[in-house]
Amino acid sequence: MNFTRKAKDLAREFHAETPPHGDKPFIVHPLRVAGSVQHLGPEYEQTALLHDIVEDTTMTLDALRAHGFSAAVVEAVGLLSRDRSVTYKQFVQNIADSGSVLAKQVKLADIEDHLEADDGYVLKDSMVKRYEAAKAILLVALA
Repeated sequence: MNFTRKAKDLAREFHAETPPHGDKPFIVHPLRVAGSVQHLGPEYEQTALLHDIVEDTTMTLDALRAHGFSAAVVEAVGLLSRDRSVTYKQFVQNIADSGSVLAKQVKLADIEDHLEADDGYVLKDSMVKRYEAAKAILLVALA
């Protein structure tokens, strides 16, 4: 079974109703993130495609397991799904402190995409600072 294709199909299906970010459909974001990590391997690409699916849609980690995704991918997607009861900084620190290189690399790619995307959405200075601080945390964790 091609799990990368399955991840792409699920992302397209479940993000169909996710509001656009800037002037592009939301799905463009996970596709760009996946493209930036695909050279690291299929689990990175799958995680990138699915990184927002639990946080932003009705998809669950149990459903991803039922679809047959590896434990590493499901764990990484879980780490990348922010619990709004923790601060963004703590959320990123939890990823950095985890043993999941998958989650760390995909979150770094996610942040880079938010900082560099040319999709008509202008980030506030506070968001740029937040992303830069998060990037620094993750780079130390990956060193």
